[in-house]
Amino acid sequence: MTAFFTDTGTDMMLTRRDAAAAEVTQTLVRMKLENASRPRSITGAQRLPGISNYFIGNDPKKWRTDVPHYAGVKYEGVYPGIDLVWYGNQRLLEYDFVLRPGADPQQIRWLTRAWSR
Repeated sequence: MTAFFTDTGTDMMLTRRDAAAAEVTQTLVRMKLENASRPRSITGAQRLPGISNYFIGNDPKKWRTDVPHYAGVKYEGVYPGIDLVWYGNQRLLEYDFVLRPGADPQQIRWLTRAWSR
């Protein structure tokens, strides 16, 4: 699976390989929160050791160095008093909603679509 986190939702490309039939099936799953606000901030959650460097192309201005690694992604304020945190767990992608006192969990509604090819 490859996951793409944007300010409006999360897209996941799921790939299944059938070696016996030499077939590859891909499914795009798009998850978006219904009636959610754009997050006040999107930040890395739980910094991990190590960094990455991306030297792509010939223009040093486009290179990225010392890029930190994180165990998750935190969307702050997707609903009043509610944050969303995505993280990996044993090769699975999971999420938690973090509610502050007084926040209404009834606001949370997922819109999910999937396409296969």
